[in-house]
Amino acid sequence: MFTRKLGWSSLLLAVLLLGVTTVATLPLAAQDRDDGRDHQRGWERECSLRTLHGRFGWFGQGTVLAVPNVHPSLPLVVSGVITYDGEGNVSGTYNQSVAGAIATGLKLEGSYQVNPDCTYSSQITLLATGSIVNRVGTITGEGINQEIHILYTDPSPVAFGTLKKTPERCSLETLKGDYALFGNGLIFVSPTASIPRATAGLLTFDGKGNFEGAATGNTNGGITQGNFTGKYTVSAECEVTAGIDITSGPNQGLHFDEMGSVTGEGESKEIHDIFTTAHWVFTDTLKKQ
Repeated sequence: MFTRKLGWSSLLLAVLLLGVTTVATLPLAAQDRDDGRDHQRGWERECSLRTLHGRFGWFGQGTVLAVPNVHPSLPLVVSGVITYDGEGNVSGTYNQSVAGAIATGLKLEGSYQVNPDCTYSSQITLLATGSIVNRVGTITGEGINQEIHILYTDPSPVAFGTLKKTPERCSLETLKGDYALFGNGLIFVSPTASIPRATAGLLTFDGKGNFEGAATGNTNGGITQGNFTGKYTVSAECEVTAGIDITSGPNQGLHFDEMGSVTGEGESKEIHDIFTTAHWVFTDTLKKQ
């Protein structure tokens, strides 16, 4: 992967590897709907542990709160793939950028609960540090359209995320055809200063590991246009990596790396990723046209 050394990366990676969270008390475990308990009301759709079974692409963003004399508030984006076993256990891998300091291939495991009203909670251990992260949320949809919308309930980070069901198995051919592209985030120009960036465009995957496209960007109020080409990989678990080369416009010659996941199928197929190039805290969404 392309990664430039940052003068301030040691501090930020130290924050990252500390888990950027504190331990909080997880709400009482939800009762599985099949334990024979009578509920006070009947739900139009009743959920249980088995409602969550399979693999989900995960993407989120937020802010790691400042710690006096240690670091200021730090923007965070994350992407990954998480698997639920239908029995209360969860595992996965993820990538993240904290103020432009990149970490990839991190692992997690933990437990989850599902209430009859389809609300959700989980307690996740970040295996690199042993830090514990608590989350609550709501389950929507079914089958390939199933999603979980989550909120972190620890004091820091102040963050939210979405998990969407992935196809059962992926390959290069999973990505083929035209996709609309849009994204936004920050570019860190110094340890304490960043500028906003947003982009929109169109790209085409050939199903063999190549893509090309064009996009318009707004960087701190300056509008640019350019073409790009790139290479991509897709794992059987629907994890995506991509390298992008700008081929025209004022940013010609720049290279960027991304990591994310494929979710949905057919017309609902999407790719959610983050930039894994130093200095960038940026997230992209690509939707099948």
